[in-house]
Amino acid sequence: MKREIKEELGIDLETTRLLGSFVSTAEYKKDEVFAFAGGLSKKEVYVDNFEIDEVKWFQLDKLPSLGPVTMKVLDLYYRAQ
Repeated sequence: MKREIKEELGIDLETTRLLGSFVSTAEYKKDEVFAFAGGLSKKEVYVDNFEIDEVKWFQLDKLPSLGPVTMKVLDLYYRAQ
């Protein structure tokens, strides 16, 4: 997971922890989703414009509208606090 984050965004994660997992049936697929939390030392990211079009940082209390899978991941995050 750390390698994928580094490859996609150019971010070196300092710490990671598994928050949990669940099965998602969104978009007529069956995916097992593993949710992780991580710490980082810088907010600058690299966007390759191939797999990722845009990156934005948000405060947790000012998140935009989120889809159901992202809401489940966020719920796992809040439960871990």
